This record gives sequence, structure tokens and C-alpha cells, in this order.
Amino acid sequence: MNFKKLFTILLCAVFCLGLFACGKNETAESTENDKLIMTINGHQVYEEDFKYAAQQYKTELENYVGETIDLAAEMAEGVTYGEYIIAMAENWFKYAEAVKSQAIRLGIGFDEEDEKTIDALWRQKCEQAGGEEGYLAYLEENGCSREMDEYIEQAELLSNKCFAAMYGENGANVSDEDCAEKTAEDGYIMAKHILILTSDEEGNEFSEDEKAAALARTENLLEILESCKEEDIYDKFDELMLNNSEDEGLSAYPDGYLFQEGDMEDGFYNAAAALKEGEFSGITETSNGYHIILRIPVNYDVVPIAYSAYASMGYGNLTLRYITADSMFQANINSWTERVEVTDTDGLDSLDIAALLAVG
Repeated sequence: MNFKKLFTILLCAVFCLGLFACGKNETAESTENDKLIMTINGHQVYEEDFKYAAQQYKTELENYVGETIDLAAEMAEGVTYGEYIIAMAENWFKYAEAVKSQAIRLGIGFDEEDEKTIDALWRQKCEQAGGEEGYLAYLEENGCSREMDEYIEQAELLSNKCFAAMYGENGANVSDEDCAEKTAEDGYIMAKHILILTSDEEGNEFSEDEKAAALARTENLLEILESCKEEDIYDKFDELMLNNSEDEGLSAYPDGYLFQEGDMEDGFYNAAAALKEGEFSGITETSNGYHIILRIPVNYDVVPIAYSAYASMGYGNLTLRYITADSMFQANINSWTERVEVTDTDGLDSLDIAALLAVG
């Protein structure tokens, strides 16, 4: 199992998508049986809240592995699934308080517009639940309070404001140099291609005669490119691509594809990776057909194809520049989280993991 990848998935699932929608903050009264788990920068975390957080991570983990997990089984060397879930829940509460502290250091607070935003989010959730009474009932059913629902929204809003203050809206202030470093580190490359199909929409291969005709067309296009002057390659390639390529994704990616190893078929990726910027390939065959590939400079303001599906979910700003900024921001969050003051940890140390995460 890729432990690092899983950690990132679960971290993003909760930090970025806001799966935590409830709990209790320091202004809420605890019940007699709701024991103190720990205190972070003066913020008291009680068992009811901690259990909810841990249950969310457990659910995400089971969704990722595709089965009910054995909490006592080792997930990685020396770490059980149960211990990992508890650590993730603990880190979430540290994250929330770390962001609050950093906002203070940056001179960031809530203004009138922020209060309106929080209020609008509350009204939206109430509307989706059929009214405030319905949403309050939902919170209560899940062991949550209105106070913590607002606390979580405030933490996420503060996080977004810290990000914007440090890196600009959507990471706009991140330098090309930082983006280039991220590009090299993660192995991003960018390319355009001319595709002549050798199979239909259902994946059925063309006849041998049809494939021969497709190959002849591709060879003719390659000859045209090979006859071009070096300084005219980009323009000529675009002209041939727009007039001849049968790639269904061309309209969505007219400026080329930004990708990493594993995002494309191996044959396509290997051919593109072997090129220098400005070079085009010979004829490369994949299950889709015949390709001529042009390696182009990476555009940091393009969304990598691995992130393109998120656009339909409202995350259309996931450009490589934003991803670079987010990576830098996460590194800062990790640093801030390490600096929070954690006290009164007797409740955390004595947690019965199996009982805490028991169903029902």
C-alpha cells in the first residue's frame, strides 16, 4: 500500500472538501460523560468531537481500500489502521488551531464580509436540509453542534485567507521558478499530438485496410512536418492538428496535455518523455491509433489532466501553479501544526480505539 499517497488522499478529503461539518468548540458546554481528550493552544477537544472526526477518517479509509478494515491489523510497519485513524483525527484538530494561530501572525481576522459568508453557508445548509430545524436535527443526530459547525467553517475560511495572503488568489503570486521546481520534482511534461484513429468509439479495431489507410495518412502528415523549417514547427503542427487530428479531447485541450507518468498509455508517455521541447516524434502507436507527438514547454497555468475531472465539481482552478502553491502551503501547515501547544493529553493516551470506532 502506498502509505504516503493514502495519507495525502485522506488529508485532502477532510481538509479540502470539508467533510467535518460538526463538533463542539471551547464555548460549548461538555456533557458529564464527554471526557476531555486534549487541549490545543487552549482549545479543548472532547471525546464526542474526537469520535466524530475519527469516524470520518475511518469511513474515508474504508472507501479507499474498498472493504471494512480491521483496526488491529497493521497498515504499515509498526502502525495499525486504528492508530493511523486516531493520528489523523488528532492532526485535524491541530491543523484547525494552527491555522487560527497563523492567521493571527499574518494579521488576518474576520471582517463583516466573512461573517456574511459564514451566515450564507449556514442558510444554504439549512435550506438543503429543509430548514434550520432539519439541519439542527442532522447535527444532533451526528453528535454535533451549531457552534462547531461554524467553528469548522471559520477554520476553512481562515485557511483560505492565509493561502491568498501568502500566495495570491489561486496561487497567482507563485513564481515560475517555484513552478519549474515542482514540475521537475513531480515529472510533469506537456505535449500536443495528432491522432489518427484505428478503432471506433467502442474500442473495436478497424479492418486491416482501414488501419493501412490511417497509417498512410499519418505518414503523410509526418512528411509535411519533416519538411518544415524549425522555426515554423509550432505553427505548422497546430495547423495539421486542428485540421486532421481525430482526438475527441482536442476541443477541451487545444493548448496541449499536461501529464505525468501513468496518466497516458506507456507508449505515448515514453515517446513524449524522450523528446526535447520543440521536437516531434515519429509515428507512435497506442490502442487509440497512430500519434505524432510534439513536446512543448510546460504551461504552469494549465490544469493537469489528472485533475481535470475535478472541474465539474467546482475545482476548475487546479492549475499547476495552484498545485505548486498548495504544496508549499501544505508544507507550511505541517510546520505550523508541529508548533501548536498540546496539553491535557490523558484522555488521548487512554483512548480505547476499538470502542471509540465501534459501529452504532
